[in-house]
Amino acid sequence: MTLEAVQVRRALADCRSDALPLLATSLHALSDRFDELGRADEALAATREAIQVYRTLSIRNADRFQPELVRSLYSLGERLRAPGQEREAFAVIREAIELCKGLAERQAGAGLLAASATPANDATQSSGYSAVSFYRMLASGGRRRS
Repeated sequence: MTLEAVQVRRALADCRSDALPLLATSLHALSDRFDELGRADEALAATREAIQVYRTLSIRNADRFQPELVRSLYSLGERLRAPGQEREAFAVIREAIELCKGLAERQAGAGLLAASATPANDATQSSGYSAVSFYRMLASGGRRRS
């Protein structure tokens, strides 16, 4: 995904609200690309914008767009793992978990909760975090323990 493509989709979404899902998906993909390139600030900005769009979409149709909002929140939590940002990361992950619980309650099968948690599991494991170590780190005032 290129920045130019996101700009085109942003302009389209300004004219047509039915283009918002495409913009949100594009922003999330762009944030991943920025992250791969080591452009952390731009990755954070694109992730935050994707979250804003998914929040708007979730108000309209929670069952359809909250899983994508959760995915973007988990991505933001992962990107906020730098020292000094642990509290914000924790708040973002907690919000994602609460959204997952709400989705699971609304859905017939609880399998959605497990499926939605997979990105968090992958993200925390790939960065050397587990949920337990993340909570321990927060409890210790932000010092990471192995």
